[in-house]
Amino acid sequence: MTFADRERSVRAGAPVGLFEFSRGPLVWRYTNCGADYDARGIVYTNVPGFTDDVISQSGEIERDSLTLTVPASLPVVQHYLSVKPSTRTRLAIRSVHFGDEDPDLEWVGYIAAIRRKRTGERLVTCQSIAATFGRPGLRLCWSRGCPYVVYDNRCTVNPDKFAVSTVLGQVSGIAVSAAALSAAPEDGYYSGGVMRWTSADGVDEVRGLDLHDRAAGTVQVFGGTQGLSSGQTVTVMPGCDYTVETCERRFNNRVNCGCHKGMPGKSPFDGTEVF
Repeated sequence: MTFADRERSVRAGAPVGLFEFSRGPLVWRYTNCGADYDARGIVYTNVPGFTDDVISQSGEIERDSLTLTVPASLPVVQHYLSVKPSTRTRLAIRSVHFGDEDPDLEWVGYIAAIRRKRTGERLVTCQSIAATFGRPGLRLCWSRGCPYVVYDNRCTVNPDKFAVSTVLGQVSGIAVSAAALSAAPEDGYYSGGVMRWTSADGVDEVRGLDLHDRAAGTVQVFGGTQGLSSGQTVTVMPGCDYTVETCERRFNNRVNCGCHKGMPGKSPFDGTEVF
């Protein structure tokens, strides 16, 4: 009997939900059918207390979220204890009927938020992958400052050309020190920049930087320094203050700069009569 036949059957149906979370090289597979489930050699671990909402499609993507109730000790939850991960955790839900080994993919999305429900339980809110699709928005506006994000496809600066590998010295709650920070060409060079490193789990982490002090050799890390330690090797890339002077001096990228310094300070639509 095929999956579709068992779906339509009143007696033969025995649905089982299979949940696969993934983030980089990390994969967690769970089920709530009462026992571990083997689907063609891929084992989904049974988790008591794991429940899910009904998948809905109302036509409004933001409202079509899926909420899971899971134990607080679940490994995937541990990545959200303090700082939200810099990369998304993907969720794929598959459906199968008990005894079958070929599950159908039913829903794909990602973890949007995790919050406490009660002691020992967490609510995991997930959004459909459709929520990440591009939607109509405001057109690009003229401005004195550059509207592009440094290293994006409009900025076109290659971050690898400016990346510097360094070893961390002191690590506090919000700031780190390193030799590369002292050797920067100017104060504030890494303000607005990026720090990358590979975690102990093998996941590539990315954090923003702020308040670079060249004299002290320090920089503040957005989101704190969890996952960082003294002696750890990281890669830092400079930031931009979105002025044409910095774009030309630091990146030699004036041709792609989105600044318009000559804009008048008076709006042509303020009601002032021209004649």
